[in-house]
Amino acid sequence: MKSHGGINVAENRKPKPPPDDPEQSKRFEETARELETDETGAGFEEAMKAVVPSKPEEGRSRPSGKRSSA
Repeated sequence: MKSHGGINVAENRKPKPPPDDPEQSKRFEETARELETDETGAGFEEAMKAVVPSKPEEGRSRPSGKRSSA
């Protein structure tokens, strides 16, 4: 077994995940087809744009949310 800086590398390896369940994979794919999903990720990107706020434009600061008393 190789050691790296006194650490046993073999002990730090993650165990291999169990193999995929073919039946579960088939159900997942069927459900995805029923929901008319695509493999491009375009729908995911559109959903993320709706949920995640956009970055502020260059040179503009974001409002602090504090209101000044006038």
